[in-house]
Amino acid sequence: MLKRIALILGIFLILLVVAAIATPLLFGDKLKALAKDQMNKQLTAPSGFNDVSISFFRNFPKVSVGLDQVFITGPEKYASDTLISARRIDVAVQLFSLLGSGPIKISKVVLEEPRIHAIIGKDGSVNWDIMKASEDESAEDTSGSDFNLKLQHYEIQNGTVRYSDHEGNMFLEIANLNHAGSGDFSAEQFLLKTKTTADAVNFKYEGLPYLANTKTRLDADFDINARESKYSFSDLKAVLNEMELRADGFFQLVNDSTYGMDINFSTPSNEFKHILSLVPAVYTNDFKSLKTSGTAAFKGFVKGQYSTDKMPAYEVEANIKDGFFQYPELPQPVQAINLDLKASNVDGQPDNLVLNIPTASLQFGKDPFSFRMLYKNPETIQFIDAAVKGKLDLGTVGQFIKLEQGTKIGGQVQADVEARGNLNVVLQQKPGPFQAKGLIQLANIYYAS
Repeated sequence: MLKRIALILGIFLILLVVAAIATPLLFGDKLKALAKDQMNKQLTAPSGFNDVSISFFRNFPKVSVGLDQVFITGPEKYASDTLISARRIDVAVQLFSLLGSGPIKISKVVLEEPRIHAIIGKDGSVNWDIMKASEDESAEDTSGSDFNLKLQHYEIQNGTVRYSDHEGNMFLEIANLNHAGSGDFSAEQFLLKTKTTADAVNFKYEGLPYLANTKTRLDADFDINARESKYSFSDLKAVLNEMELRADGFFQLVNDSTYGMDINFSTPSNEFKHILSLVPAVYTNDFKSLKTSGTAAFKGFVKGQYSTDKMPAYEVEANIKDGFFQYPELPQPVQAINLDLKASNVDGQPDNLVLNIPTASLQFGKDPFSFRMLYKNPETIQFIDAAVKGKLDLGTVGQFIKLEQGTKIGGQVQADVEARGNLNVVLQQKPGPFQAKGLIQLANIYYAS
């Protein structure tokens, strides 16, 4: 009996080895030609890859087919910009679908080290409009397609993603992105389970950096409605450096250039240390050793549609009370940190932005510093009502915050200033409602790095 089992196992192993050797020989040229043919059929932009690699073991019992050094550029004026490149795109193919004349069935896709750069130009054009138009999309029949996507799982490994919206003045960059999702993509409605990490996320809007080198983790289950291209979620968990956010709502692809959304978010924890982690200079220098106290809260919503000429309504609130932090090896704390901040836009029109900071204060050792600001209508009158009061000996900054090795800073800053009116009249050097008074004094300023 044991000899018979051993014989069967031996035959099975021999068949595996033969299949592993024969698969590239039998199907390599077929798959290479098929991939090139599909790229030419579906894409208007230049694209290609260096080679096809085939493995019988990476996704056993399915065959793994890898396209090495893949690239796709943008259309027309974006032809010099690479839309997507990847060291390899690896797909898991059902073996028996290779043997017949029917469509090849794909169940898993892995992008290894992809670099993705999506661009919206100042004229509203996009670099991802690369798909050839169907002659009759309403009557499209995929039954005779060379590929049958029975996707169950996908991954992005060590990716870099950039989004450059020059029309909306919005820029996003994600470094070392790792993302995985699983679900029954063949169903019209299904649950998509995802996990995402990124070493650094940078987000800038209207010149203001909202996230800077922020380490990010995201765990979310999405209820996918494929017919409506709608992604709903009820308990999304995101961690930005040390700050945790919870969110619920939905995101929807209305058309190729319009996205609908209704998202609410807030922080479940009220520790000041967590929101402090979003300050890059503090977080990157022995953050775990910080002594901290105080409370903080962060919440908001985004609701409406985003497109090349439209922004959703939004509101963000941040509150800090009696914040305090000190590095154990440094002699002075930064304390008495208080902040009330509210940024809102009732309809997403750029000129309806209102940034209100009625109170903000902190104390470097014994030196207090406070300010307030109301800023609105950034596209037209640029109204501002602000005040700053305080003093700081820059030579003592190293007693509060760890500086990069070799950095030297010195000098005195003193300010007691108020300003109110329309900034556009100042920038255009025209008469108009603007008043400013007070004193700003700088002495012996020195910086070396």
